[in-house]
Amino acid sequence: MNAERLTKIEQELSKLRKSAKRWRVASCALLVGAGLLAADVVGPTVIDHLVVNRIDVLGDAGTPVVSISQTTAGGRIDLYNQSGTNLLRVSSTPNGGDVAIWDDEGTNVAGLWSAENGGTF
Repeated sequence: MNAERLTKIEQELSKLRKSAKRWRVASCALLVGAGLLAADVVGPTVIDHLVVNRIDVLGDAGTPVVSISQTTAGGRIDLYNQSGTNLLRVSSTPNGGDVAIWDDEGTNVAGLWSAENGGTF
């Protein structure tokens, strides 16, 4: 009689362990799903104010294709092609602004800048 009772208790204990494991897995899945849903509802993080000295956007070759930086006179934006040649620069100067354009080989083809006595093209 004792052996039968022990066997029955062991079977019931085994069933309870399986049931507890199923509930644990279901609870974890529910929590993960709720977390993912909550993250999706919130959306991407929006930063109101970002302070950096320089920002580089890298192209396929791993070199900058856009660079935003600071100079002693103010700010500067450079655009590059995929091979790293600077094609356009918009920059602050002590007298105002500067725009420079280069071709794919790095030869300056156009420029517009301010000077003490006016502007130059």
